[in-house]
Amino acid sequence: MVTMFWKRPFGRTKVPVPIVLYSRENCPLCNTMKRDLDGLGLAAEYSLREIDVDGDTALQDEYGWRVPVLLVADELVSEGNLDAGLFQRRFEKIAARYRLEILQGKNR
Repeated sequence: MVTMFWKRPFGRTKVPVPIVLYSRENCPLCNTMKRDLDGLGLAAEYSLREIDVDGDTALQDEYGWRVPVLLVADELVSEGNLDAGLFQRRFEKIAARYRLEILQGKNR
């Protein structure tokens, strides 16, 4: 497993938290969620992977019309609309737990 670190102010390092956005092409809600996520100013804190559910039958079955669906470190955080305040609180908790697990050597 490769762990990426980067320098933060004052010499601290943080591991980027994986975020997965399940979406589809020509989805206004998906575009809005991406824009809202970008607008939070947390981009340095996470690595974003966007997956088009229409490219995989299993993903279509699982997520269907629920998109956009946002997972942080494999935990469901949002469907449909992104509540910025709720997301930031959940992100901070999940990120702290995720980074602690990395430091403790637990596989992710």
